Amino acid sequence: MSKEQEKKEQEKQQGFKSGAQERFDQRLEKGKKELENRTLSEKYHFLTAFQCLIGLSMIIYTIFFIITIGESFDLAKRMDDYTLFFTSIISYSLVLFNSICVISIVNFLFNLDNNKSDKK
Repeated sequence: MSKEQEKKEQEKQQGFKSGAQERFDQRLEKGKKELENRTLSEKYHFLTAFQCLIGLSMIIYTIFFIITIGESFDLAKRMDDYTLFFTSIISYSLVLFNSICVISIVNFLFNLDNNKSDKK
């Protein structure tokens, strides 16, 4: 090939690359705009699954706590040391409070999004 043919070939390739790059940039901008226009509920939809997981873990933890609290009290009575018994009650209370707070925060986020969407 002559130098002129090589230059023309390179220009064609560069033109193809720049055209493809422009289309890619346009798609990228369009995707960004779509993400910006989505509501909070749409962006953080996975939090509903997280809420269900927290609720399920609360139920399981409560069942096991109820089953073991009697045995823990009997053990504490035999050892005449109620530290373990009170520690388990306090830890259960903290986990329950934490779980309820997480669920409430997610509900607040979705309610805030609904109120914001209604005002627009």
